[in-house]
Amino acid sequence: MQRYLILFVLLLLSYKDYGQKAKYITEYIDMDTTYLVYMENGKKRRIENAVAIDDFNGTPWIYHQGDYNFDGYLDVLVSWWGGGTCCPPRGQLFFYDGKQFHKSEVLGYSDMGTITRNPEGKYRFKMREDDDESENEVCYYKTIVWGVKGFRAVKLLELHDKYVKVQREIRASMFSPEDDSEKILLYDLDGDGKKDKIVCSLMFSYNFHMCFDIYFGNGKKSNGYLHVSRVGILYTKTNGVYDLVVDCGSVLKWNGKEYEYR
Repeated sequence: MQRYLILFVLLLLSYKDYGQKAKYITEYIDMDTTYLVYMENGKKRRIENAVAIDDFNGTPWIYHQGDYNFDGYLDVLVSWWGGGTCCPPRGQLFFYDGKQFHKSEVLGYSDMGTITRNPEGKYRFKMREDDDESENEVCYYKTIVWGVKGFRAVKLLELHDKYVKVQREIRASMFSPEDDSEKILLYDLDGDGKKDKIVCSLMFSYNFHMCFDIYFGNGKKSNGYLHVSRVGILYTKTNGVYDLVVDCGSVLKWNGKEYEYR
């Protein structure tokens, strides 16, 4: 009896997987232009209504698929990635209505968003954008939460990054454009009476961002970090070691072995 029950469950799972794979959206390239096309049972459906993906100086790819407006057809979030700081990733929604695609505005860039669903099951897209209103040199992003209405993306919430105050810090702006030296922040992070070092270097290929490593006075070294605009020492501790902040307000806490984002 148990054997038949297991076979029945496996059949259900295989049927579920087939249903998910039977309909999907994919890309194809023709004459250097990338298109989206709706696929059903392995066949291109209404290829004459395939939509051309705009060129944002990067390579487009399908980041996520789902029926975002609950009309029975799959939709997609497309990302563009060109690498480096010249072409950060951008996101745009494409809704399929059974006959053609509808494009949303560009939702954000810099960091691809987090896709969630609220208690009612509705999709939410948390994206990052430049914050043109910010007057702080290290707080240059904001978070936009988008929802869906029909074949449109609607802005639900806008959150500006908050600057976190520190005891001491080093900023990438403290380096001159041709500065290849190191800047060192000395502080007893773990309270053992020995000075620890946060060693920062400018990253010339990343538009005044820097990298840093942490060397403890007892000879141990923590993991390093890249592409940050500042690193500072907070007033709080975790597991007996001072917390750090990078950029505007991203906090690093000691997990007992190394620093990690919290």
